[in-house]
Amino acid sequence: MENKQFTIQGYFESAKFTCDLQTIRKVLEGSSTWAAGVLEHADTKRRIVEAIQRYNRCRPCRVIKAKNHSLIAVAPVGKKQCLAYRLEADHGSNVRITPLPFLVVKDKVGIAFMLTLAFVLPVLLSPFVWRRYEQNNLRMSRYYLISFCHYLESRLS
Repeated sequence: MENKQFTIQGYFESAKFTCDLQTIRKVLEGSSTWAAGVLEHADTKRRIVEAIQRYNRCRPCRVIKAKNHSLIAVAPVGKKQCLAYRLEADHGSNVRITPLPFLVVKDKVGIAFMLTLAFVLPVLLSPFVWRRYEQNNLRMSRYYLISFCHYLESRLS
């Protein structure tokens, strides 16, 4: 799949976007509700987009600085659900966008606490539960990868 400013590689495993990393960072930091914009580009129902906008007022989308020349963009879209992408500066003026399995620390603690209330033994199972939620978030991030690229493309033009 190819488009004007981005190319999808593999089975929605990554995308190459022709733009500067700092420009994309400014676009994502400029809007705390960019998750709603991504879902809107995916033709999600209007009431769901509005609910995500309200949800992002309490839990805003954020950009986390990772190692050198990369960052992580995280957008909560529901309880224990988020879109997470690693953006890395590639050679030239390209940026590689990769979906991530991500779960917010607050949600991890909440899951462990709820399992503690049940019994002591299920607490040992919490890493497996965390992994399940992370895999669901990875699947959702891959699904919306094209919409994320379209959102960036529309904001940059």
